[in-house]
Amino acid sequence: NGERFVANGFTCTGWEGEPKFPARLFDDALWVAPGEAGNLDLLPVLGGLLQRAYPGGRSRQVAIHYTVAVLEEDLADARGDLIAELDAVPRDRRAEAMDAEGWSPLTILAHVAEVEAYYRNEVGRCIAQPGRSWRQFNDDVWKDIHALRPVEEESVLRARLDLVRDGTHEWLASAGDEVLNAYLDHPERAVVLAGERIAKIAEHYRNHARQLQEMATTLVQTS
Repeated sequence: NGERFVANGFTCTGWEGEPKFPARLFDDALWVAPGEAGNLDLLPVLGGLLQRAYPGGRSRQVAIHYTVAVLEEDLADARGDLIAELDAVPRDRRAEAMDAEGWSPLTILAHVAEVEAYYRNEVGRCIAQPGRSWRQFNDDVWKDIHALRPVEEESVLRARLDLVRDGTHEWLASAGDEVLNAYLDHPERAVVLAGERIAKIAEHYRNHARQLQEMATTLVQTS
């Protein structure tokens, strides 16, 4: 129709972590899997161009669909992995800082519970407040606040983890699969699924389980 526009397409392969883009530069960017570009709500000429440029759809693409049952299982497995790695650290050493950033096993235990609560509650806020953009958990702020708190016994931290677990279970049960597959605004990825944010909780547990495993290994090697 005579209009001109510029579309930038980038192929990303082999990355680690969560793909992001700077919102200050790309206010209308999206991340899509190969083969999905032609399904976006775009001008036909642009959709066709992207489909030809990124023809991953030759093999059937499976859309991500989150369910309460699958996320519950994933979360339970991830929490179990973390507790197993914590139990591998001698009980009398769990309050000791064991890496360059000052993390101790009990600090990790406190941290993961609060991250889970934050992610769950932030999903709820984004669902309840249309247009709200996801606000990322700030580890540095958390560390500063945590350092000001009185030292807590392991039993207290485990009880809090159980409380958070029960709260997440109740929230998932009330939310249902439909809410998990709702889109949320994200400042760096444009949109994300609510279920993907919950799945991030399990990923976070597994990351810290590996950290605990490294701590236990270091203790064995230095003893």
